[in-house]
Amino acid sequence: MDFWLVLFIFDWILFVIIAGTVLYMGVFAVAALFHSKPEIPKAKRMNRFVILIPAYKQDKVIEQTVLAALSQAYPQRMFDVTVISDHQEELTNMRLAQYPITLLIPNFEESTKAKSLQYAILNLPEFKIYDAVIILDGDNIIDQDFLDQVNDAYEIAATKAIQTHRISKNRDTAAARMDAIFEEINNAIFRRGHISCGLSAALAGSGTVFDFNWYKTNVMRTKTSGEDKELEALLMRQDIFVDYFDNIYGDIHNRNIAKPKFKEKLRLRSYGGDKPIFFLEFKDKVLKNVYKRRIYLSKEEVDAFVNDGVFPPKNGDPKHDEFIDELAIFKERYRGSIVPNTIMQYDRVAYMNKPGEDYLRLTVDRDIRYRREDFEINKIGGKSLLKEGYGILEIKFIGAMPLFVAKALNDLGLQRQTFSKFGSSYLNEAKEARLL
Repeated sequence: MDFWLVLFIFDWILFVIIAGTVLYMGVFAVAALFHSKPEIPKAKRMNRFVILIPAYKQDKVIEQTVLAALSQAYPQRMFDVTVISDHQEELTNMRLAQYPITLLIPNFEESTKAKSLQYAILNLPEFKIYDAVIILDGDNIIDQDFLDQVNDAYEIAATKAIQTHRISKNRDTAAARMDAIFEEINNAIFRRGHISCGLSAALAGSGTVFDFNWYKTNVMRTKTSGEDKELEALLMRQDIFVDYFDNIYGDIHNRNIAKPKFKEKLRLRSYGGDKPIFFLEFKDKVLKNVYKRRIYLSKEEVDAFVNDGVFPPKNGDPKHDEFIDELAIFKERYRGSIVPNTIMQYDRVAYMNKPGEDYLRLTVDRDIRYRREDFEINKIGGKSLLKEGYGILEIKFIGAMPLFVAKALNDLGLQRQTFSKFGSSYLNEAKEARLL
């Protein structure tokens, strides 16, 4: 056969394959544009869930993932968390054992996610009855209302498999940003696009919800590290539709939250007294550097912002107006919603250096209280964060710690440690749940 004829045929074969792929992706990319986000009505019944978290050498992030799972607004009695701790450090396992979870520690010679999930199913308490199972990865974080939304969606879906919207929030590097872009491309083409055309959505490997009895049987048939694709094939062979809920973010985001290079926080602060002062503040942390920006508000502006989400008006001051613009961008970045989460109150005594001396600031916070309801900012009340008689000493300085401060701390036997009031409030609730 003529060489050029063979080359011509081979060229056409490649063209047909590539053109077919492009056409496939193009059709579903266009279809994704017409995908609507239906309103999900409140479920009539509450399902029992078990959250399985296979964690292979995820020592730096697994504890935060567990905290996020335990901090759900969904009733504690209606869900359990099981962590499969595979080849993690003994200290990590000791810390995990303090939480109200089922901790499984397998000893695989060759570890795969499929093996971990199978191990979990075989070792779940026999007396526990579940309606559905949720699969999370060891570095996934979910929002507080994730289980509530999944419960509502599970009822209207009327299917044995659901995929939620997974978002990659780690965008510190170019590679991470590319990963986030590809994640959204996959969501658009292989999930929104498929659903718009009446086809099953592709599974993402985490943030997936399955009928418990179906999963219990079929996960045992998976053999490779790509267990999600095997399950997807099993669902297809059994004519089971995989539904996709684009509006259930649950903020399942893969993010190394143990030591992120960038963190941002929006908080509304008030110093009480006869004439309380209110201000709205951005607090960004880049590596070890902290940057704050704030604007002052009236009590009326505070109430409008907290209760109705109304931004303070611009007043012509460049810094104030720039802050309002940044606030609008912040709101858009978090899906157009800013809602209060926690009130944190404490009695503070602050000490400053004398004029002309090197910067030094000491604060002592006592009687620290928190609550997640009734967001009247100056109303006193809530759960105690620390044991009675305990407080928090914070020392801020530039450069080296002053010698007299270091000597005082040494004489008192005090050591430096990190502490998050907000994070500790969730840890307290997790410990309380374990005792119920």
